[in-house]
Order: sequence, then C-alpha cells, then structure tokens
Amino acid sequence: MLKKLLVVAAVGSTLMFSFTIKEKDEEKNETPDEITEISESNGVEVFLLDASKCKMEWVGTGVGKKHNGTINIQSGNMQVDTKQIKSGFFYIDMKSIKDNDIKDDGFNKQLVDHLKSEEFFNSNKFTTSNFKITKATRLDVPEGQINYNIVGDLTIKGVAKSIEFPALVTFSKKKITAKADFSIDRTKWNITYNSGNFFKDLGDKLIEDKIDFKVYLEANVK
Repeated sequence: MLKKLLVVAAVGSTLMFSFTIKEKDEEKNETPDEITEISESNGVEVFLLDASKCKMEWVGTGVGKKHNGTINIQSGNMQVDTKQIKSGFFYIDMKSIKDNDIKDDGFNKQLVDHLKSEEFFNSNKFTTSNFKITKATRLDVPEGQINYNIVGDLTIKGVAKSIEFPALVTFSKKKITAKADFSIDRTKWNITYNSGNFFKDLGDKLIEDKIDFKVYLEANVK
C-alpha cells in the first residue's frame, strides 16, 4: 500500500510558468520529431537552451502525502526579435524523473518506477514530452514583474493540449532567462491513475490531479 501512497502523478512541461488549459476539439498526437526547428532570418536571433543550467521541479500530493522531485529539460530554443519572443520549442526528458524527498532507496525506486510506468508517463515509449510556443505577448509592465503571456502546445504521452500562462523573461545581449511556477491537471493528458474524478471509494489511495512545477531556463544566443 505504501508504494501506492507514494505515487504522485508528475511532470510535464516547460518554461517556468503558471497556466490554464484550453481544451481543443481533438487531441494532437505529436512526437518531437514532428516539430520543425526554427532558424535565423531578417535579424531574428535564435537562443539555444543551456540544459546544464535549466531546472524543473515538481510537487505532487495524495491523501496525507506530499512528494517532490526533478526532471531534466533536455534541449530547446527560442526565436527572438528585439526582446519579442517569436516562437520556440522545448524537450523534457521523461526518463530522468527523480524523487527528492523519499530517503529509503527501495521506496524511492518504487515511486520513480511507477511514475515511469504505463499507469503514468510510460517513459520507455514516450521518452520526451515537449512544449511548442504558438504565441507570445509581451506585457507593458515595470522591470522585474511578469512580462509575458505565452500560448503553446504541451505534449505528454503523445497528447497535445493548448495552454496559456504568464512568465517572467529577462533579456541580455547574449542570454535569455525565463522562470515561473505552474500547475497542470494530469487527467487532461489521460493520466487518470487513482484520480477521484475517475474512480470512486479510493480512500487513502487517492492521488490529486494537480501537479505543481517550478522551472528555470537559460538560453544563449546561437
């Protein structure tokens, strides 16, 4: 029973942000290979992610339980024209899921293996998730405040959902940083294991649908 209680449905997407999900008429079954890479043109610069400096943390909860961990941001880039984000895409390494709060090696492995299993993220089949920016609106606010509204497609397990979120993005001549907090409802990507909205009488086996994330990105000019 303990290993079930330890499970938190975690992880999916990227730019550190806070967002709401916009339902589409039908799901998009994309793979990372189907995303077209962006290129420099007409003065537009490409910034490549420095994966070694990027960080993504997750928190998930169940009845009387709360767990946290990390997942690696694998790669990505943004196309920028004079501090205006034009487009971008990002990959998340779903096989890198880790838990940070469980000290017992055996229970820690049980949780991580379950998160990577078919009941959750099926990491062996869907080795990456991805986020593709479709619209970025710069906000007229004082420096240091949330200054972007981002719209894009978050793909987990081959299912794409349009999401929208605010983000704090800072620019220098050769570097961009981006950060935010965000939450997702895992069931929107068909991850329904022990969800109270899909199963009854779960008792202390219930796992919350919401997953919280903190993400920090750094990208350098190409």
